[in-house]
Amino acid sequence: MNVVTKSGSNKLHGSAFYYLRNSEFDARDPELNFKPTNQQHQFGFTVGGPIRRNRVFFFAGYDQHIFHEPTIVRFVNGANSVVPQLGAGPVTPGDYEADDQTLVSSPQNCSAMPASPSWA
Repeated sequence: MNVVTKSGSNKLHGSAFYYLRNSEFDARDPELNFKPTNQQHQFGFTVGGPIRRNRVFFFAGYDQHIFHEPTIVRFVNGANSVVPQLGAGPVTPGDYEADDQTLVSSPQNCSAMPASPSWA
């Protein structure tokens, strides 16, 4: 919240802005074999003016920032997905317990997720 002690104006005034960043305008990253999609929108406005001439004034503003950024993970072996592994003993506990075997897909059934899911 901002508080400003400044007199207003007897004229209605304001401003508006819009900022767009879209991966369609970007070059492909040389370290990746695909082009991830990302979008960033920032927009807003301000408006101010008199409520009662020379006495009471108002001022309001709005700002919205929307990100659609991909999360890209590249492992040392070049893969971009993780296959859950069962532990090999007390020293290496693994990613899940033996009781949860039915909740975890087998490595044969796992496939890499697309780099840019359609729901993102």
